[in-house]
Parts: sequence; C-alpha cells; structure tokens
Amino acid sequence: MSALGWKELQAAIYSELTADATLAALVSGIYDHAPQGAESPYLLINMTESVSEPALNVDISRLDVVLRAHSDVPSRLTVLEIIERAVAVLEASNLALSNHAVIDHWLEGVEAEVHRDVIGYQAECLIRFRIQKQ
Repeated sequence: MSALGWKELQAAIYSELTADATLAALVSGIYDHAPQGAESPYLLINMTESVSEPALNVDISRLDVVLRAHSDVPSRLTVLEIIERAVAVLEASNLALSNHAVIDHWLEGVEAEVHRDVIGYQAECLIRFRIQKQ
C-alpha cells in the first residue's frame, strides 16, 4: 500500500496541520490514533481508502482522508470550528510530496451532525485526494 503514496500524503497533511498556529490553539494535539488519556479537544487524521486509478499508463491513486474532531466539551461549535479550520488549512496548502504529486483534492462532505460518542462529541469530514507517482 505504500506504493500508492498514503504514508507520504499523511505525513504532508500532518505537517501542514501541525504548523498552523490557529488550529494549534484549538486542539491539544493532532493524531492518527489518539493516545490513551489524550487531552480534549483533539483532531484525528485517518486514511480510510486507497484506490488505484490507472489511466493511460499513468500511476494515479485516490486516497480518502477522514478528519475527526473530538471534544468532551458539550458544544457543537467546538468540534465544527476545529474541522472548519483544518479544512481551510488543507484547502490553502500546497502539499509537498517527494515521490508523488497531488493532482487535485476536494471536500466530499462535512458531517454537521455532532453526536455524542464514548469519548465525547465528534464531527468529521471526508477529503478525497488524487495523487500521481512521479
């Protein structure tokens, strides 16, 4: 699966998100898996799917990234503000990958329904990326 570039893309996304001071002020941390006892609120980055899209002998992959904001504060605004900032950061970024090029990316949707889960409150969004092996 590493040939599809998901590790490289995840590292670039993590780098962009952690470098943003506004987002850093909203969360205690950004993780791919929240450590036990992680302080709330925090943001999770999950790579959920990778699909190869062969076209004209070009190695193109589609990677789905789910961003999930978690908070134990009973506020819809808290988690939605985190998601909105993370999306804005990625929309404005020019993700630098060494072995791949980002062809395009688009926001598939934001789950505006904030719901209570075992951890607290959660909101999520799906961003799809297409990358090409260089």
